[in-house]
Amino acid sequence: VSTQSTWGVFFIVLLVLSFLNQSLRNCWRVGTVVPGHAPEHRLTSALRVHYTAVRLWPWTGVLQKVVWIGTFILLINVGVGKGVTVLLSSVIKGLASVTFPMVLVVYVLVGLVLFLLPPVPGVPIYVAGGLVITSQGQATLGFLGALSVAMLLGWLVKLLAVALQQTLLGGRLSSVSSVRSLAAINSPVVCTIHRILAQKGWTKAKVSVLFGVPDWPICVLAGILQLSVFQVVLGSAPVFLLVAPSVASGALLARQGEQWTGASSVALAFSSFLQMLGMLAAFHYVEQDEAEHGPLTNALRHLAVDALEAEGRRATAYRKSLTDWHSSHIPMYSALI
Repeated sequence: VSTQSTWGVFFIVLLVLSFLNQSLRNCWRVGTVVPGHAPEHRLTSALRVHYTAVRLWPWTGVLQKVVWIGTFILLINVGVGKGVTVLLSSVIKGLASVTFPMVLVVYVLVGLVLFLLPPVPGVPIYVAGGLVITSQGQATLGFLGALSVAMLLGWLVKLLAVALQQTLLGGRLSSVSSVRSLAAINSPVVCTIHRILAQKGWTKAKVSVLFGVPDWPICVLAGILQLSVFQVVLGSAPVFLLVAPSVASGALLARQGEQWTGASSVALAFSSFLQMLGMLAAFHYVEQDEAEHGPLTNALRHLAVDALEAEGRRATAYRKSLTDWHSSHIPMYSALI
């Protein structure tokens, strides 16, 4: 039984037990007696608070978010997870009979294309590079030589992808007010990220944000904010610490023996651990910078985006008034569900 269904059954059982408990109290006049026939009056005081709070939820928005979250999970788990795996497996199989230089060229091209797709993570690209480059190159360069080439090439592809994401995607959209509004460039968090990414060289906050946050949203945002490409690429250079163990994990899969399979899993787990640390550090430094320099965010505001966001808030308020769950009727409930 899945965790979600287990918690759902537990909540239903809890409601039934609370109803029976309060019904017996009201019947026998024992404990806390709550008069009234409303549904919340038939529950114990402990559960009545939660029941009332749930009833007051904006259920239209809740159901919309449930649909979006379900769609996102389906896209990531099925569309991206399975699709990237199948694509990279086909590429690895197709490169089995080509020359080593051609393997490098194809890996760079395929890696760049995948990096430009929003939902595709970088780790499968690094693992596939370690597997295919090491397998094809160890005959001439040896295992360590081919592994070094795979690590270096994976790192360079990552940095080149950062530059392309920022210039081709974010940079070209930086003048579109609707895109800038969608990116929430006037929000305190984005203004804080703007300040951090605008720092020169390597700082703890800048490196943490570029290391821990997924590259596509942060690099496209940097392009929308019209930040220096060189400084963003320079701040992304420490990502080699994440690329290296991921590539090593793929390279170890090409070797025979259970010990190498175990070592591959350890390398991949270490890479995931570094990614988690980077993300936690990014959250910490963004929160710290926002607390220290929050009032300065007004200097980074954009009036055109402010006007567009104000119009969007009015449209959102009107839409909410039309789809308000608590003032709707059965036909509207059916349409919303």
